[in-house]
Amino acid sequence: MSNDAPNLWGDKGIVPNGVVQGSVGDCWFLSAVSALAEVPERVKRVVWNDSYDKNGAFRFNFWVKNKWQSVNIDDRLPTNSAGQPFATRRSTNGAWWMPLMEKAYAKLDQNYERIIGGLGFEGLRTLTGMPTFYISHNYGTNATAVAESFTLLKALSEKNMPMTSPCCHNAKRGRGTDGLISGHAYTLLDVLELSTGVKLAKVRNPWNNEHYKGAWSDSSSKWTAALRKEAG
Repeated sequence: MSNDAPNLWGDKGIVPNGVVQGSVGDCWFLSAVSALAEVPERVKRVVWNDSYDKNGAFRFNFWVKNKWQSVNIDDRLPTNSAGQPFATRRSTNGAWWMPLMEKAYAKLDQNYERIIGGLGFEGLRTLTGMPTFYISHNYGTNATAVAESFTLLKALSEKNMPMTSPCCHNAKRGRGTDGLISGHAYTLLDVLELSTGVKLAKVRNPWNNEHYKGAWSDSSSKWTAALRKEAG
């Protein structure tokens, strides 16, 4: 563990890649938090503290049963045999807000075990207090439904709405198509349609590292300089 004075927000402030999943299967919650962190003020609405409390006392606000519920915690985090937090850890830029928020959410649900498994839209509802919904298009088998979903998702993306996406519909958990993780949740950052007619989705893994190696991945040969510029 670092001996440096702890920093709630880190050297760079709130950044989405400060969310790094540990050994708890709460990717659904972390992907929602990462989506929220695209707009830092959205995270600060959940965190009562403005800075790291010298006494290690923190308060987080969650929307539960149609009202805001405050959860108070200290900064003692459960660790593994190596002395490192077994859940999310301090980010690479020194921020502790995510491990503390995760602990507060686990306390809200009684313990860490009870936040294993869930749906991203449930996490977004708890974090924002706003209406959320789940978009289904029959696992991609209905072309019309897929097209309608894409149009809706594009409109939501243009309004900078926080979104998550489950993945993938495989019979077995583990590596899905081209390195995507089956039974896992991702932050959905954007959807776009290239001038060639190809429709793409941009996602972020709460593991904070990239595993997708298929078509249109960062290293894919399908990208031309013009298409990369087009995609931004």
